[in-house]
Amino acid sequence: MLPRQTYKTCLTLFMLFALGIVCAQAGVLTVKSNNANYGTVKIGSGTASGTVTSNVSSGQKVTISATPKTGYKFTKWNDGNTTASRQITISNNNNITYTATFAINTYTLTIKTATNNTTQGTVHFAGETAGATATKTVSHGSGFNILATPTGCYRFKQ
Repeated sequence: MLPRQTYKTCLTLFMLFALGIVCAQAGVLTVKSNNANYGTVKIGSGTASGTVTSNVSSGQKVTISATPKTGYKFTKWNDGNTTASRQITISNNNNITYTATFAINTYTLTIKTATNNTTQGTVHFAGETAGATATKTVSHGSGFNILATPTGCYRFKQ
């Protein structure tokens, strides 16, 4: 048999719950970047960082945002959504994590000879085959060498 006070406490809690007065227990929302050097995240109007957290409750609407740094792009959230700033609705009081994936920007470069043939010379990126045109995909901030070689009696004109 339980002490009389225990019955009274249980009855009070049951009545408060039945009336909807008992507050829902909060969970923790964690929003993070897959690499803080590539981009930052934030919850609502909070401070942007590599990882941010907030206490949340079921049914609460929250805006999460991902902002890439220069030379990078936002690609998706861990749930597959590709919208960088979006509103989510918390569906339960469990802890939940959203991870923003960022990737480095890439660029496709094409170089050509003036005549678009090899009569006067060739062009190429270092380590690749020379020809009338050359194409290479490079990452933001990366270095590369372009080589131009005149043919026969041709030379570069300034």
